[in-house]
Amino acid sequence: MTASSAATATAAVSTVSTVVARTLNSVSMTATMDRSNSSSSDSSRVAAATTTTTTSVATTAAAAPTVPVVLACSPVDTEEWSTKSTNQHISLQARLETKRNKQQHSPLDADGYPLCQYRKSFFGHLTVKNFITSTIRVTIQQATMVLAAFMSEQMEQDLQRNELVNTGQLTQLEADVTAEAWEKVEWKKRWKMFPMKLATAFTKYHAVTLILRVYEFIAGSIVKVNMVTMDKLTMDPFQKSKRIVDVIEKKNSVPKETVWDHKVYVVSTMTATTFWANLLSFCADYSLHQGLLCYVITNIIRINVHVDDLP
Repeated sequence: MTASSAATATAAVSTVSTVVARTLNSVSMTATMDRSNSSSSDSSRVAAATTTTTTSVATTAAAAPTVPVVLACSPVDTEEWSTKSTNQHISLQARLETKRNKQQHSPLDADGYPLCQYRKSFFGHLTVKNFITSTIRVTIQQATMVLAAFMSEQMEQDLQRNELVNTGQLTQLEADVTAEAWEKVEWKKRWKMFPMKLATAFTKYHAVTLILRVYEFIAGSIVKVNMVTMDKLTMDPFQKSKRIVDVIEKKNSVPKETVWDHKVYVVSTMTATTFWANLLSFCADYSLHQGLLCYVITNIIRINVHVDDLP
């Protein structure tokens, strides 16, 4: 009885174990299948979203115009883009190189320098730098002239008063009082007229410069003088003096030889240079003064005619 009970219990335990194992296998298989189905559905959704995004991007790209994207390190593919990029983004070094090449290919003088190198453009004096420089120069020049005229006349007045004091016609105290009063009156008077003198000198400077440019244009385009003569007419005497020094130092093998050893050459060259360089400037200034003189004489004649016609 006992043996049969034990066998029955053992059979029951094995049956329960088998049922539990099958149940566990069934649960794990179900979970695996669920995960597989979930992964499949997620993959399907991702694939669908990717397809939708690709389709929208392709549609946008087809609708939008084609614009080439050029990075800083990207090579230029088309000739049109290369020309446009070169024209718009030319560097300062390239500009300097172009200017240097133009100077190298321009005609040279006997010393190897470019001809007409210092010829200015027609309205070059109206650029910001040149305009400011000319304004400062004219202002300083007019102020110096006012101060020099004041001091010169002051010395003349002092000499006249000293003569009166020496002859006894005037005491020293009276001479000092007279000198102080004269200085106060004349100083204010001269500087009160300074703005008008400055405006006149500034207008005259630009008028002479414009007339000079007209004469240069006539000489170069209408009369058509050769390049050597045009270079002489537009030469800067200061730059020419620097050229002479460089030429003497380069052509002579003696280290201690300077311009003082070539006085005749330097004097003759600089005399000719200053003559040619100031020829057109003198003609421009002379033309302006003659025009003003003719204008004044014409007005005087008109005034005299009107006065004679009066009863």
